[in-house]
Amino acid sequence: MNAPRQMTEVPAGKIAAIVTSLEMFSAPAPRPERSDLALSLRRVEKPDLDWFRDLFRRTGEDWLWFSRLAMTDETLRAIIHDPAVEVYPLMAGKHEAGLLELDFRVAGECELSYFGLAPTFIGSGAG
Repeated sequence: MNAPRQMTEVPAGKIAAIVTSLEMFSAPAPRPERSDLALSLRRVEKPDLDWFRDLFRRTGEDWLWFSRLAMTDETLRAIIHDPAVEVYPLMAGKHEAGLLELDFRVAGECELSYFGLAPTFIGSGAG
């Protein structure tokens, strides 16, 4: 099912942005796991800001992720140190293969704020 396309004039000096959202009401059928990838998620509570920005950049640079990079330390810390926000690096052995950020700040909801893979893991089945 295709959503209707809506176009809006963009004033001179402004940049257009397209936002795409996904809402899932039931879990998809599971896929077989790959046994050759030693993957795990490791929760990091109160992540170091420099570490987080580095992983965020490595994971999202090709996809133009910039929001967390442009935030002040205070703003970023308020988000990723909030007890209702969970940060997980995807680990492939000892290597950080991606980033998962979950936001539980709205009661009864979980927002998948960020999920991405480092470029070398895209297409590997790690996702």
